Amino acid sequence: MLACWLAAVGAGAAWAGQLVLGYVVADASCSEGTHRWGIPARAVNGGISLAALLVAAAAVFVGHRLTVAARGGDPRERVEFLGFWGVIGGLFFCALIVVTAIGIVALDPCHQG
Repeated sequence: MLACWLAAVGAGAAWAGQLVLGYVVADASCSEGTHRWGIPARAVNGGISLAALLVAAAAVFVGHRLTVAARGGDPRERVEFLGFWGVIGGLFFCALIVVTAIGIVALDPCHQG
């Protein structure tokens, strides 16, 4: 049952984590009080993005395995349904993670506007 949950919400949770942690890192590296800490925002956010992409890819893989394994075995087709939509949603969130990572790397996190 844990695999069903990973397939269904894992990629979306990874993208949300990337956004929240990315904001925290950018805020810590750019704000007045913590700027002198020298946090390399691009490098840290790049690592966060890579970790989020790996989690989302794992969710897609688990969703695919669930879809293949559940064919014909579940009379209500719950597992196959969650696996299939885990793959579709996971691919969508993988694309969002990549687009967000491109913006993180290409743009200056401390530039306002």
